[in-house]
Amino acid sequence: MTNVKQDAGMWTDERGGTLAYRLWLPSDPAALVVIVHGYTEHTGRYRTFAEALAARGVAVAAPDLPGHGLSSGPRGHLGALPECVRTLATLVRDVVLPVCGLERYTVFGHSFGGLLAIVWGAHPPDELARLALNSPLVETAFRVPWWKHLAGEVAALAAPQMVLPIGLDPHALCSRPEVVRDYLSDPLVHGSMSAGTYRSMRDTQRRMWAWAGEFRVPVLLTCAGQDRIVSAEAARRWLARVPAQTRTEVFPDCYHELHHEPGASDRLADLVSAWCTS
Repeated sequence: MTNVKQDAGMWTDERGGTLAYRLWLPSDPAALVVIVHGYTEHTGRYRTFAEALAARGVAVAAPDLPGHGLSSGPRGHLGALPECVRTLATLVRDVVLPVCGLERYTVFGHSFGGLLAIVWGAHPPDELARLALNSPLVETAFRVPWWKHLAGEVAALAAPQMVLPIGLDPHALCSRPEVVRDYLSDPLVHGSMSAGTYRSMRDTQRRMWAWAGEFRVPVLLTCAGQDRIVSAEAARRWLARVPAQTRTEVFPDCYHELHHEPGASDRLADLVSAWCTS
């Protein structure tokens, strides 16, 4: 068993906001994976997956997004996605990489975090080596009524920090009842998104199709065959436009959170650890 040191910290960005982060540091790590979690949740829900990667000799850093978990900011308000990615990249460059003794890293983005990872890869810093997109939010698996899109756009102009419930079905997250139960009772899960973040998300989802053709960062895509939250088909269509090295792995009988699915979490850890060290 690899000796793993666990740590946590708070980092203050240039605007005075604070990001909480967790670290799992094996002795002499072969690579670093930065976990970017989904919307409304936090990195505490990735502890088991991070431990699995660390047991395979991979260092893991997991920051709570602004407005999430233990990080500062109004709950559910992330702001503009590119600005958020720049903040995360600075944290990794200035704090995490020196602690790990490494020069490059892989971003593992789940769901909304996968969308952030695509922004990261579209404008990559020198330190970014690879991406691993896990059920990324390229498109939703369900149709959002046009009037909700319009309401979000109008609200973003008038009150960008106004938050509204996402209305996510927690039973679509994972097939394990205990995971759903813990999600529903977790005090750090807030279940809302600000109008300003919603507008930036929609803008990113429109622009990412053009970015794909210019991608130079290798991308691993992992999809759930029974995903009712994001569209696996749309993610595969987006990846088909990427000229860089790519790999796709589909888990046919699994729900949205592959890192929590029985029979999938270990395989996912194997795939990601192999991807970031290849």
